[in-house]
Amino acid sequence: LKPFLNDVFPQAEIDLGENFAVQGLKRSGPASELFGRLSHGTQEQIAVLVRLAMGAMICEKGPDVPVILDDALVFSDDDRIEQMFDAINRAGKNQQVIVLTC
Repeated sequence: LKPFLNDVFPQAEIDLGENFAVQGLKRSGPASELFGRLSHGTQEQIAVLVRLAMGAMICEKGPDVPVILDDALVFSDDDRIEQMFDAINRAGKNQQVIVLTC
């Protein structure tokens, strides 16, 4: 997840809880921001980054599988979408990524 996370949130760290659920995001300060208190856009972007990372892990261990994102970036502003596409392009070097949007 770290390379994808760095494309969008440089120097940030994800706090994982039980069953690898995302509990928070540590960006600039010592404390982690609770996932539920992040903006919808940030929550959405983390969810996409996790999907990209999981797809990459699956491809490392087995057959290539596509990652399909259906309107997954609706809460992203223009700058953040550009950063998200950097992460999507990173994933696309090793597997097919299909992005659907209207």
